Amino acid sequence: MLKYPDEQCVRALSRQFPNADENFRGGMQGLDLGCGSGRHAKLMLEMGFKVKAIDIVPQNIDEARKLIEDNDRIEFEVGDFLLMQNTVMYDCVIAWNFLYAYNESKDDCSIKLKKIHDVLKPNGKLIINTRNMEDSSIFQGEKGKNGTIINKVYNAWGYVFFSQSEIVKLMRECGFKIDYLEKYSRCHMLNWKDNTSNEMWEDAELNISEVWYAICATRL
Repeated sequence: MLKYPDEQCVRALSRQFPNADENFRGGMQGLDLGCGSGRHAKLMLEMGFKVKAIDIVPQNIDEARKLIEDNDRIEFEVGDFLLMQNTVMYDCVIAWNFLYAYNESKDDCSIKLKKIHDVLKPNGKLIINTRNMEDSSIFQGEKGKNGTIINKVYNAWGYVFFSQSEIVKLMRECGFKIDYLEKYSRCHMLNWKDNTSNEMWEDAELNISEVWYAICATRL
């Protein structure tokens, strides 16, 4: 797991909520889905948000607690977001590396997006990414069920991939207006020893080409 926020997330949050003091005074509420190491929850805290960080993997929440000093502006939860009982409506949801993995089929992505829509305030912002059809994982992974891919590099199942027209259509169907969509790619040929606090990743090596869409959208 990475320690530092993705530059695409930093840019998106800074574009939509540029003033940390105003965010703090305005009582902005943020949700980090599949928070992993907590790097984006920490980013939202630094930008003045009160934050909930949720992940289904207990070890990930342990990692997030190591990264973020526990205080009254952060809440951690081990659990499945789709089962989350929530009375708070959020101003911003970050769902980074969340939508495209651990799906039974592409239909699961719609279920996830509709749940996100339900917890966002009207005109709230969603910052999300997904995999593009050019991503090397399509070709390097194993076929799973219902057209999904098993990504052996990350030991993760249920990967789905979208063309630009497909993801735009899906977001609209789930009640979002896309503010912007950026295609970006990263080629990895490295080991992770200096980039992670998680011992299970220290000896992992990557040789892959990842192609993504970074999306900022408004909840209608």
